[in-house]
Amino acid sequence: MKNKNPNYPLDRHMLSEGEQPTLEQVLLDREGRVTYQTQLRAQYSNQTLIVLKVNMPGPVKSNAFVSHLLLIGKTLLLDSIEAQGLNIMVIKEVKTLASQNVFVVVNTDDAYAVKRLTAAIEDSSDIGRLFDFDVYINDETISRQSLNYPARKCYICDKDAKECGRQRTHTVEELLDAMYEIVSKEGRQ
Repeated sequence: MKNKNPNYPLDRHMLSEGEQPTLEQVLLDREGRVTYQTQLRAQYSNQTLIVLKVNMPGPVKSNAFVSHLLLIGKTLLLDSIEAQGLNIMVIKEVKTLASQNVFVVVNTDDAYAVKRLTAAIEDSSDIGRLFDFDVYINDETISRQSLNYPARKCYICDKDAKECGRQRTHTVEELLDAMYEIVSKEGRQ
């Protein structure tokens, strides 16, 4: 099931185009996402749930650029899952004004192996740094820290990404420019 990587021209301005969700829309979206994750974890107990999203800075969280990146991330994820010989039980994309996510349930109770797989995607190329893969089994979240992996690095300065975000080290425009450069350099625009 090798997927072709999507290739079509993206304009830098596409990154910030789109409607900004209200705080109420963001909160409702988060509530809906948590409810759906809870339903999947209950329905597929002892199976691993992966939630893919794009690390998108700024107020616009859902536009053509995010959709393009999400497709790339989904392709990388599904190809990696297939290469490991795992079966996919559920794939569902959910796109709202406040977020875009891909939910994948895999038929394994070895969520740590799945987290290693997703961390490898995040760490293996610059474009992987643009994705966030949350991995769950039952009521447990499997983090990079639980695998003794280092924290994610900022895609501008290579320092701790969370620290850069907290300190607002880079402007939204700098982050969007860096994202566009990564996608262009990887030939995926």
